[in-house]
Order: sequence, then C-alpha cells, then structure tokens
Amino acid sequence: MLQPLALLPPRRAGGLGSPSPLPGITPGVHLPGSHAVSGLLQPQPQQQLQLSPQQHQQLRQLSGWRRLVPSWQDFRNSAEGPFRQVTNLFLAINVATYLVSRFDRSVVLGMAAIPHQVAAGEWYRLLTAGFLHTDFLHLLSNMLAVHWLGPDLESAAGRGRFAAIYLLSVVAGSAAQYAWGGWGTVSWGASGGVAGLFAGYVTYRLRNRDYTGWSSADMSWVAQVVGLNVVLSMVAGGSLAHWAHLGGALGGAAAVLLLGPRYRWRNGFVVDEPLLPLFRSRR
Repeated sequence: MLQPLALLPPRRAGGLGSPSPLPGITPGVHLPGSHAVSGLLQPQPQQQLQLSPQQHQQLRQLSGWRRLVPSWQDFRNSAEGPFRQVTNLFLAINVATYLVSRFDRSVVLGMAAIPHQVAAGEWYRLLTAGFLHTDFLHLLSNMLAVHWLGPDLESAAGRGRFAAIYLLSVVAGSAAQYAWGGWGTVSWGASGGVAGLFAGYVTYRLRNRDYTGWSSADMSWVAQVVGLNVVLSMVAGGSLAHWAHLGGALGGAAAVLLLGPRYRWRNGFVVDEPLLPLFRSRR
C-alpha cells in the first residue's frame, strides 16, 4: 500500500504482515513417503518423536508468551536462509533509500509518485515510489512484512518469478493510486508490494492446497495479519492509500496466477506448470 499525502512531507503509515508458518514444496522433485491417490498427495503418517526431559522442559517454557517473541537466532537463521536473496536485496534497497532521504530531501521529490510528474511522462515513479520511505515506523512495518512474507514465495517461485511478482505488485499499487486517487496527493511506500505479496501468497497456497495444504490454522493466520495491519495503520497515523492497497493486492494475485507455481502430478513427480512460463530460474 502507499500513502496519499496532500503536502510534502507529512506523516505516513504502512501495513505489517506476519510470518508464514508453512513453506512451499520444491517443484519437480519426487516426494518420498507419499503416493498419488486420485491426483492428490497422501503423505504417510509421521512417527511420534521421543523427547528427553530437557526438551519437555524447553517446550513448557515456550508454551507461554516466549513463543510469541522470536529469538536473535531465529532472525539470524532466517536472514541467512538460502532462498531469500531477492528478499534481502529488496530490504537493502528500501533501507538504503530511507537513509539517503534522511540527509537529502531531493530524493523524495525524485522518487515519489507525484501525479502531475507521472502525467508528464515520468512513469518510472510508479516503481521508484515503492522503494521510498521517510518515516521509520512506515519503513519498519513494511520491511517486517517483506521479511516474513518474501522467503516463502521466493522459495516456491524462484528468484526470477518472485522479483517479477513483487515489482508488478508495486507498479499495480502505484498505478491504481495514480488513476483513482486524489490528483493533489503524493504517495510513496512499499505497502503496495506488501499487499501484493500477501495476496500472492494466499493465491499460491489456495491454488496448490492439494500439495501444500490449507487448514483452519492458515485461515486464522490470515485473519491475524489483517487485524495487525489495521492496528498498525491506526497507530502510525496519516492517511491510507486504499486504491494502492487494492491495486497491489490484485496485481500480486494476478501475477501469481499467471507466473506463479502451479503444481501438477506427473508420472510420480510433482511438477510446476505455470500458465506463463516466464522469469523462471533454478531457484
């Protein structure tokens, strides 16, 4: 989502996602311990793990509030994961532009989606606005959402398709705000891309639910993410770019439907057959 602003630079607000509990499967790989029944994967029952007394004590300690607070090791393991190179790149670009804009305000004027500048032919602003933040809370909320939502989609779709999905979401959000938002407002922020990641992730899971699963726990997580975004937006203040929300979400869902993983069972293998086999990479 983006922030519509009447003047430069008032306060901004953004949305925040939450971590995704279920990663995607790797396409094109035979899944051991599974077999096909009527086109679906039926995993064999898992054996129950035997825990030591020390492990039981650790689980009891994590059953309270501690389980809601990620440790430093959790962040380190996530940041160093093998399937988040593009996610880390997007995070770095957003942080870098925020730091530069703190010292050089001309960066805001050069990257923000200013309607009359876009109409004059500076269409690149529809993309650059999605990598610009001038408020720390706005940056933090959006980057946490990218940090949690990005790796799952990048792991499932690969670097090329994930980059295309995110960038198309950013442009779709900016374009919707430009087309139907107020002409006298200026907008920026990665929230259009975040909305696209969220909608794209839900689309990916629902489309491939016979292979990745979709349960009441997933529905509960979706509701929590929506509620958290509403709360953070109210706390941060500012005015919300509702058209950018909608445009980013629709753009992300459409990008995943056309470019994203579409798993099929072929001769004992789960293969990925996207509608448009573009921007595909080995990872």
